[in-house]
Amino acid sequence: MSDVGDDDDEPDIPLDLWAALVYEARRGRRMTQPQLARAAGVAQQTISKLERGRLCPHDRVKLRLAPPSTSSPRSCSPGRP
Repeated sequence: MSDVGDDDDEPDIPLDLWAALVYEARRGRRMTQPQLARAAGVAQQTISKLERGRLCPHDRVKLRLAPPSTSSPRSCSPGRP
């Protein structure tokens, strides 16, 4: 069953995968955590927590971090089953 307000049937993404995606996206752009934080409109500590899998990004942050071809943000799940 999907979360409230979730309009699609796409599965949640585990936090450890979100962490890897944020890290790889930042490294691929050759940005520091403070640079990515400024670009995404969040604190550097938020980027650090995202990269360590300690925080699930809000939808607005997901969209700011996502490549332009991404259509909609996905939810987080606590970990791989």
